[in-house]
Amino acid sequence: MIFLKSIRLDKIPLAVQGYITEHIGEKFISPPVFDIAGSFKESSLTTPIIFVLSKGADPNSAFSSFAEKMNMTKKCKQVSLGRGQGEKAVMEINDKLQMGGWVLLMNCHLASSFMTTLEGIVENLDDTKHRDFRLWLTSMPDKGFPVSVL
Repeated sequence: MIFLKSIRLDKIPLAVQGYITEHIGEKFISPPVFDIAGSFKESSLTTPIIFVLSKGADPNSAFSSFAEKMNMTKKCKQVSLGRGQGEKAVMEINDKLQMGGWVLLMNCHLASSFMTTLEGIVENLDDTKHRDFRLWLTSMPDKGFPVSVL
């Protein structure tokens, strides 16, 4: 790899992947398959489920299919965050906390001004609210995303 680096720097990532696969196993370079049902089982009403987006990723179809499977389609609200959608998001979260249901806040990375409000909401969630409540979030990696929500 040292020799390869001196002549073809662009081939180093592939060489490193080959080395890792050969010496310690392919599981260390293969991304895990996302298991929405498993993630849901590990969640609680005080723990949001976060989809970290990559370019071209759209978890909405997986979310919608899972909501249908869990008979929650009529109790789901989706809010695409952006300009002026913070109030709507807070209203939907408060409604679903009381009545039960799921709230999907999409594109959190586009609502940096709302992130402190979201952080406060998540910190104040408690187990005395409706047991069917879940908060789902989607976001591209963003330095403005609150660490405490992660």
